[in-house]
Amino acid sequence: MRAILAALALLTLLAALPGGPAGPFDARSGAPVEGFRLEFSRSAALFEPFLAVGHALGGAPDHRAAILSSLVWLVLLTAAFGYFRSRGGRRSRGRSGPAAGGAALGAAVCFAGYVLLLLLARPPSWRLVSDSGDYLLADLQSHTYASHDGIVSPGENLRLHADHGYDVVAVTEHEDSFGAHIAEEFSALDPDLPAVVPGVELREQGGGYLLGLGAHLRREWITPQGLRSAEKFCAFLHEKDRAGAVVALSWKLQPEDAARLADAGVDGFEIANYGHPALPEPVRDALLSVARERGRILAASSDWHGWGGSWRTWTAIRIPGARSLNRAQRAAAVVEALRTRRAEDIIPVTAGRLGTPSTLRAVFAPFAESFRYARELSLPRVMSWWLWLGALWGIAALLRRHGRVPSWTLGAAALGIGAVGLLLCGEGLIEARLLGAAASGFSLEIGVWACVAGVVLAAGSLAAFRRSAAPLEGTRR
Repeated sequence: MRAILAALALLTLLAALPGGPAGPFDARSGAPVEGFRLEFSRSAALFEPFLAVGHALGGAPDHRAAILSSLVWLVLLTAAFGYFRSRGGRRSRGRSGPAAGGAALGAAVCFAGYVLLLLLARPPSWRLVSDSGDYLLADLQSHTYASHDGIVSPGENLRLHADHGYDVVAVTEHEDSFGAHIAEEFSALDPDLPAVVPGVELREQGGGYLLGLGAHLRREWITPQGLRSAEKFCAFLHEKDRAGAVVALSWKLQPEDAARLADAGVDGFEIANYGHPALPEPVRDALLSVARERGRILAASSDWHGWGGSWRTWTAIRIPGARSLNRAQRAAAVVEALRTRRAEDIIPVTAGRLGTPSTLRAVFAPFAESFRYARELSLPRVMSWWLWLGALWGIAALLRRHGRVPSWTLGAAALGIGAVGLLLCGEGLIEARLLGAAASGFSLEIGVWACVAGVVLAAGSLAAFRRSAAPLEGTRR
């Protein structure tokens, strides 16, 4: 208990230090953005301790590497703890190794299930708000079930974007804009949903990924002789569709690709993409140079496919009288600002400085991201930690009075809740595929894995619950 109190005291101290790193910031320079503010979801703040790992690792420059690093650290530390604890027992001879292995395996399974649940349940977090009526907040890349790797419906896509402050959402399915038109129909049914910019995402012959924003394309038009060429793709968008072309997944580029794609006619580049690692420094410098010298826009997108509910990227576009426009006019105004390359009116905004990926930061991700997470905490989120600690301490005392082991009982409850959540999420994904809503079997595959993980956690919950009753059974005997 003393260690927990010390950790919370340190977390509170770090959160209280001035100059928190939440922002919002301009992704180009890292400078604070005036006229915008970040709001944190009240529901997320209420359950902050249970969402903390997602908030911490989700702010890493490469959150996939951070998750893997955290898993490795958890396994190693749990194995070491299990090993030395078992050696301290009277009957420990020959059992230290299996005990350590079992503890490490259990920790790995629980962590993997927890991360999967956070990704599928989509708890909310940051919302960006503009103090001016002349800005629209846009996400220039997102996906739905119509993409082969999308795991979210068009309606849910738009609802979660609305919760995070977006006025306009580009639905950029892979190589076909049909799914975006379905999203447009959903948007028309609810005035509280963002406007939709139809679009596509494709890979050009040079290896870059391009977004056609405002494009109306079919898969059969995209051939090696046709729109796979960056030059032909940009020309088609500008001349036929009056659409914009933005380079996606810039982190996959080589520095020399920036000038090549600018020569091909692209209107801009993603300088921040929350769905993927932050840019390597040489690529970032190349994009900034091309944008400055050739008048290209720089955007911050989510590339959201349905994983997780934490957003840290927005593209703010200045359009006089933006708030008075209807949804069709908002979508058209965003596309026009992109295709005419009004770089002076477009700001890529991030919550927190995403930083540059590095091997050292990835290796020590649990510690580096915990420090950054603590610095981002607001007063309500810190209070949530203390309130839940007090509540769990009271529950633990009550359990002891009734002859239960608090750690096993609370662990059983947590595993049970996680199991139910995973089973519900998995059921929804499986149903989407069986009903034909999903374009591929990917959602079915993820749904099955979620259900398997749910069953494993349910079994762990039952086992933990039996262990929690052991002292009570011994008393009865």
